Amino acid sequence: MAKNATFSITDQTGGVDGSIHFELDRAENIGDGLIKTHTEYSGQGSKYISNADVIAIGAAYSAANCGGPLIPIRGGRVDAKEAGKPGVPEPEQDLPTHIEKFRHTLGGVESKDFPTIVDHPSSIPNGESISFSFDNTVTLAFDATVVSQYLDNTTPNPLVVTKNVTMRSDGNVTMKALSDPTVFLERCAILLERMINTVPAGVQLTEPIQLIKEKPHFYTGLVVVNGTLTFATSLRLARSISKPSIPGSRVSLHWCDGYGDNANCQAGFSNRIKGSPGAFTLPSSPYMVGAQREFRIYPFHAPIDPSRSASRFWWEFEQDDNAAPIKVDNNGAQYPLAQDKIFYVTAMSRIINTNNAPNGIQTKAFMVAAPTRVYLNLFDYTYETGRLPGTVTDVTFDLERNSTLPSMPGYTLYSALIEAVTGAGPTFDFHVDADGKTVSLPFQSRSLGSVHPVEHFIVDFGTVEKVPYAGATPTSAAVMVTASVWHLPLLFAWGFILVNRLFLSSLFFSTPCIDAYEWPGDLRYETLERFIYEGVRPDGIGMFGILGNCTLIPRANIQSTTTAATWLRMAYHDSATFNITDQTGGIDGSIHFELDRPENIGDGLKRTQEEYSGHGTKYVSNADVIAIGAAGAVANCGGPLIPIRGGRVDGKVAGNPGVPEPHQDLQTHIEKFRLQGFNATEMIELVACGHTLGGVESKDFPDIVDLRTGSFDFDTVSAPFDNTTAFDTAVVSQYLDGRTQNPLVVGKNVTTQSDLRIFNSDGNVTMRALADPSNFQKRCGILLEKMINTVPAGVKLTEPIDVISAKPHFFTGLHLVDNALTFATSLRLAQPQTDPFVDGSRVSLHWCDRYGDDANCQSGFSNRIKGTSAAFRMAGSPFMVRSEKDFRIYPFHAPIDPARSISRFWWEIEQPSSAESIKVDNEGTKYPLVQDQLVYVTKLSHVNNDVFTNVTGIIGSFSMVVGVRDGIEPSKVYLDIFDYAYTGRTPGSVTNASFDLVHNSSLPAASGYRLYSVAFDIVHGTGATFDFHVEANGKRTSLTLQPISFGSLIPNEQFVVDLGNVERVSYTGPPAAAIPPQDQPISSGVIRSLEYPYFGITTPFLLVLLTSAFLAQIL
Repeated sequence: MAKNATFSITDQTGGVDGSIHFELDRAENIGDGLIKTHTEYSGQGSKYISNADVIAIGAAYSAANCGGPLIPIRGGRVDAKEAGKPGVPEPEQDLPTHIEKFRHTLGGVESKDFPTIVDHPSSIPNGESISFSFDNTVTLAFDATVVSQYLDNTTPNPLVVTKNVTMRSDGNVTMKALSDPTVFLERCAILLERMINTVPAGVQLTEPIQLIKEKPHFYTGLVVVNGTLTFATSLRLARSISKPSIPGSRVSLHWCDGYGDNANCQAGFSNRIKGSPGAFTLPSSPYMVGAQREFRIYPFHAPIDPSRSASRFWWEFEQDDNAAPIKVDNNGAQYPLAQDKIFYVTAMSRIINTNNAPNGIQTKAFMVAAPTRVYLNLFDYTYETGRLPGTVTDVTFDLERNSTLPSMPGYTLYSALIEAVTGAGPTFDFHVDADGKTVSLPFQSRSLGSVHPVEHFIVDFGTVEKVPYAGATPTSAAVMVTASVWHLPLLFAWGFILVNRLFLSSLFFSTPCIDAYEWPGDLRYETLERFIYEGVRPDGIGMFGILGNCTLIPRANIQSTTTAATWLRMAYHDSATFNITDQTGGIDGSIHFELDRPENIGDGLKRTQEEYSGHGTKYVSNADVIAIGAAGAVANCGGPLIPIRGGRVDGKVAGNPGVPEPHQDLQTHIEKFRLQGFNATEMIELVACGHTLGGVESKDFPDIVDLRTGSFDFDTVSAPFDNTTAFDTAVVSQYLDGRTQNPLVVGKNVTTQSDLRIFNSDGNVTMRALADPSNFQKRCGILLEKMINTVPAGVKLTEPIDVISAKPHFFTGLHLVDNALTFATSLRLAQPQTDPFVDGSRVSLHWCDRYGDDANCQSGFSNRIKGTSAAFRMAGSPFMVRSEKDFRIYPFHAPIDPARSISRFWWEIEQPSSAESIKVDNEGTKYPLVQDQLVYVTKLSHVNNDVFTNVTGIIGSFSMVVGVRDGIEPSKVYLDIFDYAYTGRTPGSVTNASFDLVHNSSLPAASGYRLYSVAFDIVHGTGATFDFHVEANGKRTSLTLQPISFGSLIPNEQFVVDLGNVERVSYTGPPAAAIPPQDQPISSGVIRSLEYPYFGITTPFLLVLLTSAFLAQIL
C-alpha cells in the first residue's frame, strides 16, 4: 500500500501523500487487500505522524519483516485531503504505457479481482477469492525467487503465464542481473527508499530517523499513587541480541533533589534505588529484528518528597570486577526532569464510556491534573471507528480545582469531565498558566485508570538511599528545559524517535552539542558548519569581515549605504523569482544572470556578486552563499538569528522576473508577493524587515532621489530608509510618528511612494504591531527564514546547521616537515563569551599508536604533549557574535614516529582542583586519524597565479606534492582539483580536472614516505580544493577537500605552533577501537558533481527493478 503511483514528475504533485485513502473506489486500486490495509492503519496517525508516514513506514516494515532490505526511514510527509490523479499501471496495458505511467516479489493476483487473468477454482465458493502467487516461496519471503523462477521457466506468476496474453506485462530486461540475491536486495533497497520518499513539491522530509541506543523510555515522569508523589521511569537500551542481558539487580537509578539544601546534589549526596528482577526484553519492530537488535527495559518506581522533588536523573551499571560503575547519564549532562509544576494523574483519569457516533467515537472522560488557568488540549488524528481519513479532533478544555478528590501533599488537584468525538488514539497536552508564563506537559496518552498504559513498565516502589555524589554539580533542570527533547515520542508508535539534542554541562562546557555527533562527520555538514560559524572557506579566507560593525561603506565620491543592506537585498532579489504556481525560482543563485534587468538595477548587487565570488565550494553552492550572507548581515546589524540550512542548488540561467518595483501599484505588489509565497500582511512585514537596512541610490533612481551637492560633489547619494544603520524598528517608528525620511514614503515622486502604499494597505495595523521591538525581531526572523528557504521544487534543504561545540579544527592531519612526520591539530571549542578562558597550558593532546606492540594503547600507554600559551580566542562569524559565543582554539604540533604512527587522539583539560581531568574525546570513541597512507606535503606545494584578460578565470601554475607511505606499491597516484569560485569568470563556472602524480626522487627525503609530485597549469577561480588518491592492490585511499597551499604548513599561521615534547603516560580504560579500513574498491566512483540526485527519471531498466520488488498483492 506504499502509494506513490499518483506522483507526476511534470507538476511535482502526488506521491506518498495518503491520498490513496480517497482512491480505493478506482478500478486501478481494486481488491479487498487495500481496504484491509486501510483499516489496519486507521489507528496509527498522530500529531507527529501523518497517515502518509504510516503508509511509508508500513511498507518499509513489510519489506524488513519478510527478509528484505532495511530502508532508511524519514518522516514529515503531509497528508492530502482529497484523491490524487490516477496513475497505477494495470495488467492489460501495453509496455509503453507502463513505461510512461510507472510500477512483484510479495503477493499475487486475486481471482475475485482479476477473473480475466486467473480462473476461479470450482472448489472455492462464489464470493470468496484465491490468490495466485508471483512465485512459489513457501515462506512468502522477500527474495529473488520471482526472478529465478522467471528465468528458469518454472514461474507460476500469473502476469507471465496467464491465459490472457494481453495481461502478460513482465518482460526480460535486467532479470539476469537481479537473480543475484545481493544485487536484488541492494537495488530494491535503493528504489523502494526512492519510492516512499516521493512526495509533492514543497514537502520537506526529515533526515533519516536513527535509533537511540540508550534513553529514558516514553513512560517517564511524575505520577501519583495512593496520594503519594512518585517518579516512574524505565531505561531503554537498544542492544545486539547476541550480547548477554545485564540482570536488573545490577542497575540502579540515581537522581538529584530539585529543591532544598541538596538541590542539584550540591551538598554532595544523590538519591538511589536499586533495580529489581523486573527487567525485561521488549518485543521490537521488524527493523530491530532485521538489525538483530532488541530493547532491554529496566523499570523503576521511586517515592518522591514534594518538598525536594527531583531535578536530574541517571543510571549506573554495577560491573563484575568491582570496577567503577558504568554510567548512562545523557553524555555526562544527566537526564533532566524538565518541570514538576504540573503532572498527569493517570490513576484518577479514565475514559468513562464510549459510544459510536456517525463520525467517530463519542468519548466521555474524567481527567485530573495537578498544577491564572489550568487546561488541556485534546488531539486525535486516527480515523478508525467510522470517520474519514484526515479527520482531526483538536479541542481545548479548562480544568477546575476539585477539592472532593483525595488530598495530594504539595499539589492541588484540578479536573475536567469532557465529552468529544474522537478516533481511538487521543493524546493530551496539559498546561498551567501562572505569573504570565505557561508550563506544559505535552503528548500524554489516554488513561484507563492505571499508572501506565502498559503494565509491564510498572514495578513496586524501590527503597531510597542517600549515597555520596562525586562530580560537578549538575545544572538546574529548570535552566536546561530545552535539553528535555528526549522524551518527545515523535515516532513512538513505530519504536523510533528523532535524534535528540543534548547539553554538555561541566566546568568548561555549556553549549549545545549534537547527540551522537562523531568526527569526522559528513563533509558537507562540516564545510557548511565552518562556513556559517567561522565564516571561512576551506583555505581559511573569510567572507564576513567586510561587513564591519554594520557601518557605512567607505567609498570615494559616494555618500554610501552598508554592505549588510546590499547583501540582504541580493537575497530578496534572488528569492523573488519564485513562482508558487509552478514551484520554480527562489534562492537558486540565478540572480547572477539577472543583474542586467531594470528590477535589479544598481552597483550594490554587482559589488555583492564580486564579494561572494570566492566562496562557492564543492559543498557550498552560490545560492547557499547568498542565503548565508543575508542571514549573517542581519545578525551583524543586531537582527534575529536565522536558522541556516544548506543544500540549495544553483540555477544555470536567469529565472523569471519577479522583483516589485517602486513605480508599480499596490495590487501588482500584492500579486508579486503572493507568487513569492507571501500574503498581504507578510508583504508589509517583509518590506519593513528589508528596509530597516539601506536606502535608495540617486544614481539608480534619479526620479526618487536628488543628487544633492555640498562642500564637494558625490557621484551618487544614498537616501536611507531610516536614520540608523542597525536592524531595528526605526523604519517603523519613524513612519508611524511622521518623522520618516524614507524616500519610498515621502519621496518627491508620488508614483514611486511604494512603501507608503504597502505600509498603509491595512490601515497601519501591521506596522503598529511591528513597532514592538520584540515582535519586530520575531516576525522578521520568521519571514526572512522563509525567504532564504524558498527553493525550487525538488531541492531538499538540510536540517538547520548547528555549531559543533567541541571538535578538531579543520586544519587537522599529518604533515612531512624537514624529513620528519608530524601531526598538527587544534581543539576548537564553541562557548559563551562570558565563560572563563582556560589557559592553554592546562590542555593536553593525547593519542594512541597505530602500529606496534602498543597499537591502540593496548599495552596501557598513550602519548601526550602539553599545550602552550599559544591558545587563543577566535570571534567567529556574526552568528557566533550575535549569540554571544566565541571559539577557543588550542593548537598542537606533535612529532610522530612513522613506525608507530597515530590511530586515535583526544584532549584532556586539567581542572583547578585535583579532580579528574575533563576529556574531549568524541563522545568516548576518541577522534580517528582516518588514514596515514597518503600525506599532503603542504610545505613543498604551492601555486602562482597570473591573471589574463584573454581567458575566463585565473591561470594558476600549481606544483603539488604528496607522500605515500613506505610499503605501498601504488598503481596510480593522482589528484582531483575542484574550484567553484567564480573570481574573474562567470558564476557557475567549474574547474574539475584530474592529474597524475609521479614518484620524484629529487625531492628531499621524507622518513617513512616516498614523495610524488606533479606540476600543471589550469584556469581556476581562486578557491581550489584537492582530493588526493592512491590506488594499490585494487583499492583506493583518499585524502579529500584539501586547500590551496602557498608553501606553508597550514594556510592560517595562527594555527601553527612549535613541536611539542612527547611523553609516554599511563592509559586507563579499554584499548581504543582500531581504525577500520578506509580504502575502497577502485571500481567505486568518486563523486565530482555539485548537483543533487533527482527523483523521477523512469526508464525501462527502473521499471523492471520496481516490478520485481514491489510490496503489494497487485496494484
